[in-house]
Amino acid sequence: MCWRQVVCDIAAVTWKHNTMNLDATLDTAEEIRFLSKVSGLVKRLSRSTHFTNQELDVVLLVYYKILKNDPDAAGGQISRQQLTTVFDTAFGITDTAVIRRIFAALDGGTSSHVSMETWARMVSLYVRGTLEEKIQYCYRVYDIQREGMIRRDYLMVLLRGSVRQEDSVDEAVKDLVDILMTRLDVDRDGAISFEDYRKSVLGTPLLLECLGQALPDRIHVEAFATTFLVIFCPGSSLQLASDDVDAARHITASAYTDTRSRISMVQYLEPLSRPTKAPKCDQTFVSRAGGPSNGTFSAPMLSNPSNHSRQCLYIFLAGPGQRVDVSFTSFSLRGTPPE
Repeated sequence: MCWRQVVCDIAAVTWKHNTMNLDATLDTAEEIRFLSKVSGLVKRLSRSTHFTNQELDVVLLVYYKILKNDPDAAGGQISRQQLTTVFDTAFGITDTAVIRRIFAALDGGTSSHVSMETWARMVSLYVRGTLEEKIQYCYRVYDIQREGMIRRDYLMVLLRGSVRQEDSVDEAVKDLVDILMTRLDVDRDGAISFEDYRKSVLGTPLLLECLGQALPDRIHVEAFATTFLVIFCPGSSLQLASDDVDAARHITASAYTDTRSRISMVQYLEPLSRPTKAPKCDQTFVSRAGGPSNGTFSAPMLSNPSNHSRQCLYIFLAGPGQRVDVSFTSFSLRGTPPE
């Protein structure tokens, strides 16, 4: 599968009065067959997702392009292996364990393939899902045993990859589990139920992904939505940072004025996945009994030639009776200060 080809092909989308050419590689007959095939699904999904009919045509076309390039496709569905590549490239989710849990949350983990409807619902959730929808989805990702309860030993599995330190990892994870159990186990029954998790997140939305990544980060969502929805669906909108909107407009103009510039659309997406791999951006600092009470840290050196927005999440977990005091010895902001 070549995600480059999917993006490049769809970069040639044009809208003409009453005639819609969805993709440069589809002839008229194939386009008609595609639209006819998905018309019923589009009508149904328009009532249960956050997309218009026009946006659904584009979202399902992306699926169709992936399907055509999937050697392991079966029964008109793309393989999990193929979708894993899309998670990596388009959504910046690279951890295979996380991706396996996402698959299980999407379809119960009973199939080695993913349907077009599941794809559309997933993209709708990622791009425009409500907090309530994301709470239900994230809990399904974290509930790896499908018991409706997340127990302490399962938290160890979920959180092992969240601690960035070389020594005493197990001890640090145990301390992190203790802190999160205190915060999330509302009814104090020794496990985190859905209602425990929901109440905690509704009270503090930043806890949504406190048990590990389950959703794409903001910059990948913005890049996907800008590339496929805002640009190619007149009337679509998304709350984007001004820098991202300007970059997308510039790339789109290049794609239309010179067919050799279509690769620019791919270059807008591809660099986004790299910072999520090495070095890792997010860091968690846990105060442990008998451990040091002071320390220093520095932000990782991230290559960012295109000047995209980047969010690094630093979590400081204090022990009982402690407060976190962060002192910056060097701190710089991009931009021009107000006069």
